[in-house]
Amino acid sequence: MGFLQAVRRHRLAIPLARNADALCLPAKLGGLLVREARHQQRASLALIALALEARTALEQEGLRALVLKGPALAMQTTGVARGRGGGDLDLLVAPEDLPAAVALLEGLGFHRPAGMFPRQLNSFWGHYARWSGHELNLERPGSPCLDLHWALNTVRAPLPPFAVLWQARQAVNLNGRAVPTLSLEHAFRHSCLHAASDQWMNLHHLLDIALLARQLPPASGARLRRECSVRLS
Repeated sequence: MGFLQAVRRHRLAIPLARNADALCLPAKLGGLLVREARHQQRASLALIALALEARTALEQEGLRALVLKGPALAMQTTGVARGRGGGDLDLLVAPEDLPAAVALLEGLGFHRPAGMFPRQLNSFWGHYARWSGHELNLERPGSPCLDLHWALNTVRAPLPPFAVLWQARQAVNLNGRAVPTLSLEHAFRHSCLHAASDQWMNLHHLLDIALLARQLPPASGARLRRECSVRLS
């Protein structure tokens, strides 16, 4: 069971289940792996539904938002929206749109956990929290958590600001809807920075990096390797 626990911790059930025969696992363990993969795929359905709901609501109010990781990255790396399983939904908005985006999402039933962030986003402490952080957690009963970002990481320098990310955005197909996400290169750089922030302890992040790297043009390799997080990853 240690193997299965590691698979869950690193969120590798879906990619491993696709190659279960090649792993030569005992029949019982192979069956548990496939069952875990199906569980993760079911969890991804709620994530896809939330991505479409939140993105549509923001778009109708004229607020730009990029879907990060989750089903959008799954489409880029595997071609299947359920290819990375469940988890939280990550959305990136322009910093100046954060108060309006929070108000809209709270209108959809989301709330901020008590004590996690200043209530008044335009207060002194609200501005300080936005300067020192990069995401705000929102919760809704019966729904995946939503992490609302106004920057990709607390460390701003390694990745461009929202305006550049939006200009270079790529659209992916989620249930027949075109949803904007990071470009392949920005998704690759973000995955490297994400893996570095976790000290390369999550194999799922390294798998994302490997799958994205296969799609990047060879000419971009030398330029990207000059970045610390990319080089180390």
